[in-house]
Amino acid sequence: MTDKYCPRGEVKKLEGEMWNLKVKGTDVVDYNQRFQELALMCARMFPEESDKIEKYVGGLPDMIHGSVMTFKPKTMQDAIEFATNLMNKKVHTLAERQAENKRKFDNNNPAQQQPPKKQGVAGTLPLCKKEGVCWNSTIMQQVQVSSHWPVHCKVRKLQESWPLDPRL
Repeated sequence: MTDKYCPRGEVKKLEGEMWNLKVKGTDVVDYNQRFQELALMCARMFPEESDKIEKYVGGLPDMIHGSVMTFKPKTMQDAIEFATNLMNKKVHTLAERQAENKRKFDNNNPAQQQPPKKQGVAGTLPLCKKEGVCWNSTIMQQVQVSSHWPVHCKVRKLQESWPLDPRL
């Protein structure tokens, strides 16, 4: 039927796609669908069922390729079902391992967990109790503050010598 209705150039393109078809990532379902579509259109590439099975298994990823070959499927349906189930198990196992490793990392790495914050304390140094206007030595003027580090507070030293600006 393809000989009658499909141009020879198009069939050649499909055959080339068939020879280069491989599973992308872990998406065996899309591979199965595309393989079956191409196998129907390029039927003359596979005179025997075993040839089709061999080409199908050849496009599977390395992590399941050996297992499917060892299984020695007799039909395409057996090969597809076995490969799909095996890939689903591999993906499920991988997800479980990643979740377990994340739990172990979170439990063993308390340094990255944020300690509870205490009011009036920033890091390990306490905040200054002075509210309102304070002298900021880096910009050399008085600034409005709500809280700051005591080492930056120059008010205690400058209160007698520098009048505070009431406009701030």
